[in-house]
Amino acid sequence: MRWCRHNDNGAAQAALSDQGGGRFALEGELSFASVPALLRRGAALFAGQGAIELDLSGVRRADSAGLALLVEWLAQANRLNRQLDFRHVPDQILRMAKVGGLEDILSL
Repeated sequence: MRWCRHNDNGAAQAALSDQGGGRFALEGELSFASVPALLRRGAALFAGQGAIELDLSGVRRADSAGLALLVEWLAQANRLNRQLDFRHVPDQILRMAKVGGLEDILSL
C-alpha cells in the first residue's frame, strides 16, 4: 500500500509505503506541507502492528516538521506499548535531533 501527496505542480512530496511484516518505507520531503497527511496515514498503517521498522533511506529532505513527525510517531508507539525502530536516518535529521537534544529520545 502506498500513499503520495502532490504539490500544485504534480511533483510528489512524500510517500509512506507498507513493505509487509511491520516494515515501512518513508521517502520524499518531510515538510510542513507533507507531514500532516503523513501523520494521519502513519496512524492508519501502524494500527494493529506489533514492532514497527521505519526505513528513512528514501527521505530527500526534512525540516523541523519532519523531525516532529518522527517524535510524534514514537510517542504514539510508546502509548500503545509498541516498539518503533528508525533505520537509515538521513544526516539532516540526525543533526536536527542532536541540536534539539532528541537523539536519545529517538534512539538515534
